[in-house]
Amino acid sequence: MFIDLTILILLFGLAGGTSVSFFFGRKKNLELMIEYVKELERGLNPLDKEYILLGLYSGFRAKYIVKGKNTEVVEASLGLMPRLSIWYYPISLLTLKHDRLYLVYRLKKTPPSKFHLFNSKITKYKGIDIEQERFEEIEINGIPYLAYYDDGELLMKMKKLVEKYPNILHIAITPNTKVLYFFLKPRPKIVEEIAKEGLMLAEELLR
Repeated sequence: MFIDLTILILLFGLAGGTSVSFFFGRKKNLELMIEYVKELERGLNPLDKEYILLGLYSGFRAKYIVKGKNTEVVEASLGLMPRLSIWYYPISLLTLKHDRLYLVYRLKKTPPSKFHLFNSKITKYKGIDIEQERFEEIEINGIPYLAYYDDGELLMKMKKLVEKYPNILHIAITPNTKVLYFFLKPRPKIVEEIAKEGLMLAEELLR
């Protein structure tokens, strides 16, 4: 009887913990989604926008029509940690590690050069297949980064950008797809700034 009662108490405790985790995790993710939507719209000032929810509280995909000489569409994809689940969230801290935001700037013209700068510890790229004239291991804010580039001036500009926003984990320019790409660890109050920086960078690339 004692064992049965102990098990029953444990089950009630787990059920309560699951409910509390779901309530507060859902609330947190919803708050983050609303905040990032507002920041993206302030940073991009879109003429039109479209959102698709990824699960109810897991994130979203968005498409923004923007008014730019060199950019007409910006796509965003937000993936949030599963804060709703008391079981999966601890595991995701080891696997996913953090929330993720991807920004893709669709350029009207082909950029003049290819470029990649990424945090080697977080993105875990191994033997990336890119034909570049130069490859360099650099350190930014005490963190190792890998740079594939053929324009030294562009590298310096991107390095300064990552120094300013260390939440940026990967920046890429791909002429074959006419894309400027950002992968970052989103945080409130910096998403708007990075979105705006991306638009300005896109304009500078094709001057």
